[in-house]
Amino acid sequence: ITRLTMAATAGGASEGEGRAVAVVVGASFAGQRAANLLRSASLPSSGRALDVVQVDAKGYFEYYPSTLRCMVEPEHAEATVLPLPTGVLVDRVARVAPSGRDGGGGRLMLASGRDLAYDYLVLATGSGYAGPIKCFGGAAASTAAEGEGEGGHADEGSRRAAQRRRALADELKRIEGARDIAVVGGGPVGVELAAEIVGKFRGKKVTLYSKSERILPGMDPRASAFATAWLEKHGVEIRAGECVESDSDEEATERLVYTCYGSASNVDFECPLSRSSRGGLLVKGTMQSVDDPFVFAVGDCCDVRDADSGGVAAEKTAFLADVQAVVAAKNILAMAAGGAATKGADDALCTLKGFCHGKASLPLVCCISLYKNSGTFQMGGVVVNGYPAAWNKRVIEGFQLDMARNSASGNSGGLKGRVWSFMERFTILLICKLGF
Repeated sequence: ITRLTMAATAGGASEGEGRAVAVVVGASFAGQRAANLLRSASLPSSGRALDVVQVDAKGYFEYYPSTLRCMVEPEHAEATVLPLPTGVLVDRVARVAPSGRDGGGGRLMLASGRDLAYDYLVLATGSGYAGPIKCFGGAAASTAAEGEGEGGHADEGSRRAAQRRRALADELKRIEGARDIAVVGGGPVGVELAAEIVGKFRGKKVTLYSKSERILPGMDPRASAFATAWLEKHGVEIRAGECVESDSDEEATERLVYTCYGSASNVDFECPLSRSSRGGLLVKGTMQSVDDPFVFAVGDCCDVRDADSGGVAAEKTAFLADVQAVVAAKNILAMAAGGAATKGADDALCTLKGFCHGKASLPLVCCISLYKNSGTFQMGGVVVNGYPAAWNKRVIEGFQLDMARNSASGNSGGLKGRVWSFMERFTILLICKLGF
């Protein structure tokens, strides 16, 4: 890993022994999946060998679908906040200097002052919420550890992971001490947070505010109706079609408010590449930037242009991020292998539409837990409610955490990673090809 980082710092693989450098920024769903696929791939002898360098601002892996559970049961964070693979640089991006359409190598400037050269760049920087649901401020925004060795980076990541676990434990104390809790936002995050609180603390006063006329507006009405009934049965007051009214100073001191809307793409670095009206990096269906074929963006930090998405702004889910990472990795490997794909021409690469059997926009795949033993799961037009949905979410968590642990030990996902790839392909076949 140290050799790879030094090669990238020294000028990129374009100058050395016919090797290419792929830099992956981010180590959550999309970033880790892309990095694992690139590391584990075998390229033909006619292509360029590929070295992978990974950078992450947080310094640890957090399984975000379980973060809300960790806010009421912080001991669960021991399993869901994990160290990163050895050698991942704990640093944040300051500036991207793309290579342009003719290639030749771009440069990535980091907050610590480190300068990385790359042949291919994958930006998987995710999105941010108001803390504590997604913590990208504070320690996560600081510069990397001073040490140059692998141990220094690992130590910094471990320190930050422990800090994140303590922050989640502190959140439990706030919830326990609150007389009244307002959850603002009726999407998946707001619904799950309200369910976690009343599931753990029976009788706690919780009000869920939704700007839309129903909660979970991006999901099937059947999912919305089931979640509404469950929350109301457990004492949550749902205020649909309303915004939070201003409280007096005295009331505000006794009311705990969680903001669960307004997720924004994490692209707060200097970058000349085009962005969408929503603020994400604008990409084609190949997951390449519309401005530079050697820069890819995947997950919550990107938006697919209308010409490739059919004008549909897809719901940003972990499943979609995972699929986008697969498409990006396939295309980088095709470009590194040589031939017609070398310069990143669209007609020689995999597209999101092609990967999804002709669907311009991936049908929704989303699982919402309602505390431990209930939930609602949507896969295309199929909706499953109750215990099977909760079981499904636990299975997904098990796979994802096992893959993260295997990545940390240098195994690039392990057996469960291969099983996950099969399940992912099968799910896409069901919802895109067979119309489920």
